[in-house]
Amino acid sequence: MQAKGQEELPSVYVPPPHDDGFVARAIPIPTQAQMPRTLPVYGLAQGGDDGAFEMNGSVLDYVEMPPALAGTKNPYGVYVSGESMSPRYEPGWLLHVHPHKPARPGDNVVVQIRARDEHSPPLAYVKVLVSDHHKSGGKLIVRQFNPDKKLVWEGQEVVSVHKIVGVAHE
Repeated sequence: MQAKGQEELPSVYVPPPHDDGFVARAIPIPTQAQMPRTLPVYGLAQGGDDGAFEMNGSVLDYVEMPPALAGTKNPYGVYVSGESMSPRYEPGWLLHVHPHKPARPGDNVVVQIRARDEHSPPLAYVKVLVSDHHKSGGKLIVRQFNPDKKLVWEGQEVVSVHKIVGVAHE
């Protein structure tokens, strides 16, 4: 029932056009078959208590480039293997990683840590960012779910922190 003198509101709010003539329109989302297979998958997130895997630059696969990463410089994917991030990420799922989007506490990330042997590739971890002060001489703190624990690294050990922006699973 509406109050006297009030007009009935539409069930969906549609904003009026902007003064500059801009009108928002829906854009078509491509099907999986229409997406180019140009996203390199660089690593397999291994099992174990901490879920570390080598980030050696070898491409394991090329998969469909999701719209969220189209036009991004050097995006990549990572397959999940093991259960250190279960139930958030399960074995076999593909994570889409944006290497330039800033990560904030609470974001899911791929962290690369220098290997103890200077000739080995960095170790990478799929985790949740808790605190990131490594650039200012502090520590990087991340969390995993299974088992529930935090991992801490000194700033000089951190190679990179890349934000996970999507996931694909069957």
